[in-house]
Amino acid sequence: RPYAGASRYAARSISAHDASTSCDDGVVEGVFLFHRHGDRTPARRLVPDTYAEHENAFWTKRIPKGASLYDSLSDLFPTDIHFSNNDGKFFDTRRSPYGFLTWKGMDQMRLAGRECALRYSRLGHQAVANESTGNCVHGAAGRELLETWNIQVFSTCYLRTVKSVQCFLHGLLGTDDQRSYEEFQGCDIKAQSLRDEIALEASRERPVDPNDLVGVYVRDRSIDTLNAFDRNPDLMKELVSEVVNTDHFQKHDALAKPLALELCNLLPGLLAPGQKLFGGPSGINWIHAADHFICRRSHGRPYSEFCAGANDDRRIEEALASMYRPVIQHLAWRFRQWYKSAPLLAAIAAPSLREIEGQIRRAIDVGGEHRAPMVVYSCHDVTILSILYGLGAEFLEDDDGNDWKCFWPSYASTLVIELVRTKEAKGGIDDTHFLRIIMNGKPVRLVAMRNKPDKDLGLSDFSAIIDGLENAGGWDVNGRLA
Repeated sequence: RPYAGASRYAARSISAHDASTSCDDGVVEGVFLFHRHGDRTPARRLVPDTYAEHENAFWTKRIPKGASLYDSLSDLFPTDIHFSNNDGKFFDTRRSPYGFLTWKGMDQMRLAGRECALRYSRLGHQAVANESTGNCVHGAAGRELLETWNIQVFSTCYLRTVKSVQCFLHGLLGTDDQRSYEEFQGCDIKAQSLRDEIALEASRERPVDPNDLVGVYVRDRSIDTLNAFDRNPDLMKELVSEVVNTDHFQKHDALAKPLALELCNLLPGLLAPGQKLFGGPSGINWIHAADHFICRRSHGRPYSEFCAGANDDRRIEEALASMYRPVIQHLAWRFRQWYKSAPLLAAIAAPSLREIEGQIRRAIDVGGEHRAPMVVYSCHDVTILSILYGLGAEFLEDDDGNDWKCFWPSYASTLVIELVRTKEAKGGIDDTHFLRIIMNGKPVRLVAMRNKPDKDLGLSDFSAIIDGLENAGGWDVNGRLA
């Protein structure tokens, strides 16, 4: 578990039985769920060339071989990539085995989907109809969710995010099979067999209707809300440069230069050409540096593995272990500076939040008698982090506090915005509905609601947060203002 796990928002799936996120005071009529992709291999090889073959072999064994399992999942949850995204091809498939979703990551995402199914089969709007007969058991949850929720799925144009959300959907709409994906492939299960295993029906009395299958959409790059760096790279480069070129950033980032040099001595791949450095005197890509620690911890491997000869392993292990926490903290600090820049934060977070606001209003207008929206966004750590900063999460506010220093969205993290209808449901929108923000199963308190301790987050409060985000950043519906 990465050091980020020390945060109160350490990664865990949504719990169907978590009292802190229960809906005893209302019924969930809308679910808007962001998730980070599951466990992946490091984005790049950082170890010395001498050990390249060993490093490659280690990570190759932790990812599916070939595309057969992805093809099987795509038979159930087809992928539609808009041609504006790399001519309809994924961005992250050229450096195998690096940057790929692992077997562990696939299992993480299916578990997250399964727990989501259990939560909303118990607390969703359709559960009211089940009160007389008891809550829906998981084996029937998939069919019920398909019939009572309008499930939409969007992803960034990366194989690891698309495959992650396919595994999430497998858990959300599938059976309670406990086998790992590695066992699936080991049994040589083909597309039709996997289709039978997932069994998108309450019972096996009727076959799967192809119209019931949920697709994964990678939208037009120019209008996609999930990844501003892909949507408008030139603008994002400009906005990041505005932050990096400030005296405050330059001085503080320079303090990490000695740490960066130590890392480069042991992990020379940090000096390899072709990496996005995002500026600053420290001179390395800190996400790649953090990868080395996070990926090895996730798979129970020493930091020094494939970094040096056997005689040096202990010394190097101790040296790397001492760097782990400072690396995570400096990574968190850099992104904190970015997300405290109003124009940059508005560019990244506001489009997604504004999109959700519109969906919430439409859901309320339509009412609970129709299929309620369940929108799943498969994205990245920096996306989820930006949404938390954009919403004004209280635990990220204090510059002198430690919460932001030990927080980084872990693999398979979930950030959920729930639309809840009150049981009374009388009066205006803010009287009949409220919103709940949940990060890895725990409620998130917002700065905007600090002076309203006895009040739930209403839609007007949510809209005001987005308005403030856009206004502070100098944005309107047409983009950045002059």
